[in-house]
Amino acid sequence: MANKVVASLLIATLIHIVCVAASNNDNSTLIDCYPDKGANANSCRCRGCTWAETDVPGAPYCTFPSGYGYEVIATNIPTDLGFIAVLRHKNQQPTLFGNDAKYVYLSVEYWNENILRLKLYNPHDDRYQVPIPLNNPSSKALNPNYHVNITDSPQFGIVVTRTSTNIARFSRSLSFFLLPDTLPETFHTIC
Repeated sequence: MANKVVASLLIATLIHIVCVAASNNDNSTLIDCYPDKGANANSCRCRGCTWAETDVPGAPYCTFPSGYGYEVIATNIPTDLGFIAVLRHKNQQPTLFGNDAKYVYLSVEYWNENILRLKLYNPHDDRYQVPIPLNNPSSKALNPNYHVNITDSPQFGIVVTRTSTNIARFSRSLSFFLLPDTLPETFHTIC
């Protein structure tokens, strides 16, 4: 496994990323902003979402608008183990879960040549974190086998690329996501 790049995405305790696809003409990418019963144009707009009736079976009427989520306002702020990127919520309208973090930090830590830790968290809310032993390194890897790129154009995303082949091993667009204060911790491991 020496040649594998392993990235763990640790989402801060008691928050959860809800990835929401961009609303466009392809109904398969529309994400229902009002999954509970009783949706109507007024209740949809009160959530900051877009109401558009359609004849397409199964397509939601109430969807997240384009331009929803977080944008990168600062990146490559150095830390002992890597760097931090600062994200800001694009619009502070009411959301599906409510109480979304206005600012979110993305911590990128180079643990060794083959292991990377990505952590999204609210820097203004000291939350309980599950005491899982992680064997944190004391210094960052000097020659990692991967490169991390934070994108913001056309949308926020994370790309982890193997340096020897320049092939993306992890690529996620998180342009429309929420960090509500209501859901449990989530882990995602990729190879």
